[in-house]
Amino acid sequence: MAGVRGTSVSGRVSWLLGASLAIVYLSTTLGHYRPLLASRDQYDDSYITYRYATNWAEGRGLVFNRDERVDAASSPLYAALLALLDRAGATDLEAVGLAIGLASGCWALFMVARCGLLLSGSALATAMFALPVALSGWLCGWSVSGMETTLDLALVITFVTFYAEGRTFAAATALALGLVCRSEGVLLWVAAGAAELWSARGRPRRSGWILIGTGTAVLLLMFAWRFVTYGEVLPQPLLY
Repeated sequence: MAGVRGTSVSGRVSWLLGASLAIVYLSTTLGHYRPLLASRDQYDDSYITYRYATNWAEGRGLVFNRDERVDAASSPLYAALLALLDRAGATDLEAVGLAIGLASGCWALFMVARCGLLLSGSALATAMFALPVALSGWLCGWSVSGMETTLDLALVITFVTFYAEGRTFAAATALALGLVCRSEGVLLWVAAGAAELWSARGRPRRSGWILIGTGTAVLLLMFAWRFVTYGEVLPQPLLY
């Protein structure tokens, strides 16, 4: 993997900038969406995932109804995380979904700061680029929706950051989680594989094989799991 070389970035500056961006983001989100948070009115599809997670936590499997095997939860990873927290006693999934969304948004901004500093070497340039992200209505809105959108974003940015740093195993872990989080994660895997093949002139290095192999293994496991669980191979968004 061709990481960024010749750029020295202070970890302290990275975390300070990331924390500043997270504060701006949380203040904007909680301030703007206070009425929505008070009414606990989240995105419709989030309640589908909540029901899947509750059934999974109670031993009925990843299903919406006990006797129906239908793949309608858009994120196996998010549903599994909700189910795990439900089993641990955090049964208010609306609050749990909100907490995951906000935490994911903060983490995404820390990764944006880290990646921006790595690529530009300038705290000012990174701040000018990242501040609109922290104020983005898209980021703030999806963070309180109860959906996995912000979690998926955080995983994508984490992968890109670790990939740019040349941290192969950390990048492969983020890639694997991204593939389990959303079916669109396959696009990230394809892009990373293509980048490795291109940079190595068709002969991937060890790091390239790790990324390609990780994605292949995760996809095969997901195909097998969907077939056993639902009698289908492709994820639901690709079928309907």
